[in-house]
Amino acid sequence: MAIKGNEVVERLCYEDPATGQRAVHESDIPFYRSQERTLLSSNILIDSKSIDDYLAIERDRVELRQSYVDPFAEALPGRKLMRFYQIENKIDAVMRYELAASIPVIEQ
Repeated sequence: MAIKGNEVVERLCYEDPATGQRAVHESDIPFYRSQERTLLSSNILIDSKSIDDYLAIERDRVELRQSYVDPFAEALPGRKLMRFYQIENKIDAVMRYELAASIPVIEQ
């Protein structure tokens, strides 16, 4: 939700590309409606302006991916495992790009 004082800032809210409707709450965004928070379950408590919190989230993402290497390596040959992680990285990059496009840069 994009709020300044007690007012919703419409231009900062997510806009559904299909309908043009603005989402005031995260639950109003179709993509998030059916999502379950796991990796970032405590992100409501994160200070969005804290570089330490941002880096902690990145560290958690890397640790989560590393935790799956051994189990995946038991099931997949090396080249397929690497290809899986490459594809995962590309999907992640697209999602991050789309998310970044909808979030304004923090003002000075």
